[in-house]
Amino acid sequence: AKTGTARPDPDAGASEPVAEFVKKKAFGKRPKEEAADAGRVADFRPEAGSKASALHAPVLFSQVLSFVPVRRGLRILDGTLGMGGHSEGMLRFLRDAGCEAELVGLDRDAGALQLARERLAGFAGAVSLTQARFSEFAGVLDAKGWATVDFALIDIGVSSMQIDSPERGFSFHADGPLDMRMD
Repeated sequence: AKTGTARPDPDAGASEPVAEFVKKKAFGKRPKEEAADAGRVADFRPEAGSKASALHAPVLFSQVLSFVPVRRGLRILDGTLGMGGHSEGMLRFLRDAGCEAELVGLDRDAGALQLARERLAGFAGAVSLTQARFSEFAGVLDAKGWATVDFALIDIGVSSMQIDSPERGFSFHADGPLDMRMD
């Protein structure tokens, strides 16, 4: 069974699932010389100070950084931006290594997107944030003029921001309306 949303393939003239598009078009193999230095990754921590960083620390932070190619001109897709912790970490990590990068961040939650916007304000020229589902990434990248990305992160699951807010309808801890919409 095919999964994902169909995306037109300009080379084949047919539609294909997003997962196949990603495998064939969006990513290449990372050369070993681009691998992040394990020592630098282990010592790198999320930056404190923003409202988003006070509310949430990204999980598997150093593990994500260990896969980020370290080179100039990197194009990154964060398909589940949330409060921007992973994105901020990737951009700071690359900047500290002397490598500037561009990032497209997607999230369907307007509240999380606003917190991410504040958290990523220091990277304003390199960041483009859009309220969209991660399954809509191809259209967002097309609108930006990107045919490919060098690194993509999709942190699938329910955000603690939704679970911790009773009014969102996801809470296990408090009564609230049965809503359960991400947007």
